[in-house]
Amino acid sequence: MLRHLSREPLVGFTMMALAIFGFDAMIGEPEQETIVLSPDSVELLIDNRAAMLGRDLTQEERQQIFQNLADQEVLVREAVKLGLYMHDPITRKRMIDQMHFLMAKRAPDPTREDLERLRAERPDRYLYPRTISFEHVFFMADPEPARQLLLDLTDGAAVPDGAGDRFWLGQQLEEYTISQLLTLLGHDFVQSLNRLEPGTWAGPVRSARGWHVLRIIAFHDPKPLPDRELQRRLREDWEAAYRRQTYDAQLADMRQHYRVDLADTPPDDVRNVSELVLGTVRPGRQP
Repeated sequence: MLRHLSREPLVGFTMMALAIFGFDAMIGEPEQETIVLSPDSVELLIDNRAAMLGRDLTQEERQQIFQNLADQEVLVREAVKLGLYMHDPITRKRMIDQMHFLMAKRAPDPTREDLERLRAERPDRYLYPRTISFEHVFFMADPEPARQLLLDLTDGAAVPDGAGDRFWLGQQLEEYTISQLLTLLGHDFVQSLNRLEPGTWAGPVRSARGWHVLRIIAFHDPKPLPDRELQRRLREDWEAAYRRQTYDAQLADMRQHYRVDLADTPPDDVRNVSELVLGTVRPGRQP
C-alpha cells in the first residue's frame, strides 16, 4: 500500500517537499512564503529526463529535479524582490508583452447596427482603392532609346514590335493600386504617374527598375469592396477597436495607483509627469 502511494505524483512530491523543507520548519524558522509547484509539471520534467537517459530515475534523481524546480522559483521571487527586472530591457519587454496579452479582451459579436455605424465613421476605408491602368515600353539601363521612341510615338507612330526590354508584367498593367505600384516601381515613378494626363505618351519616366515610355489608359475611381471582404474587414476593425478600448480602460484604472515624477528635480519645481503627458492633476494640486 505504501509502495503504491509513493508512486502517485502528488504524494511523491509532497514527500519530497517535506524531506527538503520540513526540517527548517521543525526548528522554528521565520514564517515563510509558500511556493506551490504543479505535480504535473514536476512529473513532466521527470518523464523527460527518464526518456533522455533511457531508464527510470532513482529516488535521489527525482528529488533533485524537484529541488531544482523549487530553487528556480525561489530565485525568480528573490530577483523580483531585488527589482532586477527593472534594469533588464529584455525582461521588461517580456513582462510588458505578457501584460498586453493578459489585458486583451475577446470582443462580443457585433450587431448589424454596430458594423454599419463603424462603416459610416470611415467610409473610405471600406472601398477598393483608386487604381491606374497604363501601357508602357520598358528600357532597363539606357534612357536615350526611350527618348527617341517617345519622339516617334508623339509623331503618331505605333509602338514597334520588340521595342524596349522585356518587362515581366507585360506592356499593359491593368488596375494597379498605388500601394502595388510603390512596391513594384517606387515612389518617384508613382509621383510621375499622378502628374500625367490619360491618353498621351510621356517619358522617359524613371522607376526603381529602369526607364519607361508610357501612356495612361485610365484612372479608376474607388469601388465598393465585395460583400465578403467588407464583412471581414468590418469585423476585424470592430474587434481591434474593442480590444483597444478595453485595454485603455484597464490601463487608465492602473494609472490611478501610481504617481510619476521627473527625477532629480528640486521639490518646489517638480511637475508630475501625468500633468505634462496625460493632462491629469494630482488630488489637492491646482493646475
